[in-house]
Amino acid sequence: MILDQILQFAESISAVKVVVMNGSRVNPNAPKDEFQDYDLIFFVEDLAKHDFKSDLSWINRFGKPVISQQNDFENGSYIVMTQYENGLRIDLNFYDLKMLEETIAKDSLTKVLLDKNSLINDLPVPDESSYYIVKPTEKEFAELMNEFWWIQPYITKGLLRNEIPYAKFMFDNILIECVKKILNWQIGLENYWKVNTGKCGKWLKNFLTDEVYTDFQKIYPSADPGDIREKLFLTQQFVHKRAQIFTSQMEFTYNIDEAERVIRFIESQFK
Repeated sequence: MILDQILQFAESISAVKVVVMNGSRVNPNAPKDEFQDYDLIFFVEDLAKHDFKSDLSWINRFGKPVISQQNDFENGSYIVMTQYENGLRIDLNFYDLKMLEETIAKDSLTKVLLDKNSLINDLPVPDESSYYIVKPTEKEFAELMNEFWWIQPYITKGLLRNEIPYAKFMFDNILIECVKKILNWQIGLENYWKVNTGKCGKWLKNFLTDEVYTDFQKIYPSADPGDIREKLFLTQQFVHKRAQIFTSQMEFTYNIDEAERVIRFIESQFK
């Protein structure tokens, strides 16, 4: 079992005092399949004196690597991520032991696998509370809607100039992210703000009706200029409707005049 091998590795290094696992394998609500990563943290006593990133030969003890990546973080910690030929993926973080308390306090999806010196008091059963959708303020809602409508002239300009990479970037990376945020807020409201739709909204399908999810999928455009234009109009309709429903439920004010001015402006640009 891979966890046994990882813990044997940790046991063999005296400076590694605590090992915890987080991520989807700790989440009781995450789908279980062969694609789940192993997300772990080694808490190392005086990490600066121990180098696990210059010589990565230790990754071979868990299988035959296809590719690995090592990243450093501002707080002095770092991560080594490895994809193995057998499909196994291990993301192993190395943190200084001094960061133990603050790190585990931030993530409710934490399970202790090894605690050599009994440094951790009993942790609650892992849950998704650190990842729940956060209820927006009226100001946050207004700012998001302003961003949603503001970015649309950029997309339009890109299309009219036939600058498709530019238009696609604005659509895929800004406009659709606004849409996902709005959907998340609606789902949060319907579930008393105790729900997690997963990284990048990967579990949105589980919380939307089949009709709404199908409509959501339809707004994703290809690189064809005509399709981007058509999907832009679809996205306007999709969000405009849901924004009005959401604000009614939340008793927020929705700037309908702003929305309809943008809709008219975009229509005029394509005539």
